[in-house]
Amino acid sequence: MQKTGGGLVYLTAYQQYFNTQPKPIADNFVIHTYFQKNTENITTIKAGEKIKMIVSVNVLKDAEYVQIEIPIPAGCAYGSKNNNDWTVYKEFYKNKVSLFSESLTKGKHEFEIELEPRYSGTFTLNPAKVSLLYFPVFYGRNEMKRISIQ
Repeated sequence: MQKTGGGLVYLTAYQQYFNTQPKPIADNFVIHTYFQKNTENITTIKAGEKIKMIVSVNVLKDAEYVQIEIPIPAGCAYGSKNNNDWTVYKEFYKNKVSLFSESLTKGKHEFEIELEPRYSGTFTLNPAKVSLLYFPVFYGRNEMKRISIQ
């Protein structure tokens, strides 16, 4: 980069890449995702039966302005799009749910998303990620998983 002459120049440079084998990161947040049906944890998912995807976030230090990105498995659709928790704002996309919270205190927090598995097969569940909204270098994520819908 080179500039000549007077005046100000604002420059932003960044790089993005797709990580095919992301490792879990638990420096600031510890994340765990699992599925439930009728308050019981399940490992076998059946197409056509509504389930809940539970995202458990253990906050290691008090955090303000937090974003939580929760990917949705490809074989599933939303069972309902509830946004009735006034402490967390949710945005529903076709491939993920983004949750925004003004503050998360130190300790364990759980969030649930109602899903409806529609297609059978084996699918990839991308890692969930929790980061500070204005300082995204402070984040945590879980591991990539494979799920089977029968």
